[in-house]
Amino acid sequence: MLEKLLRLAAGRGSAEVGALARALGVGPGQAVQMLETLERQGYLERTGAGCDQPCERCPLHAACPAERRPRLWTLTPKAARVLGRRNP
Repeated sequence: MLEKLLRLAAGRGSAEVGALARALGVGPGQAVQMLETLERQGYLERTGAGCDQPCERCPLHAACPAERRPRLWTLTPKAARVLGRRNP
């Protein structure tokens, strides 16, 4: 199922967790766990969601809704090889 998730994510370019979960027939929490597993295995890499500095140094840290910030992943070269792509 992890390979199916990787192919779904790669084929869509971008997708929200809920859409991936529905396509796989699992809950959003399980989809996130699967994405995190793919990240640990080196197939996905987490990217920033618009911030370029650590939270603790940000002057807006106290007011930031960090928990609502989207989590973003990109394909790694390892994933591109598995999927038969030249570039992630």
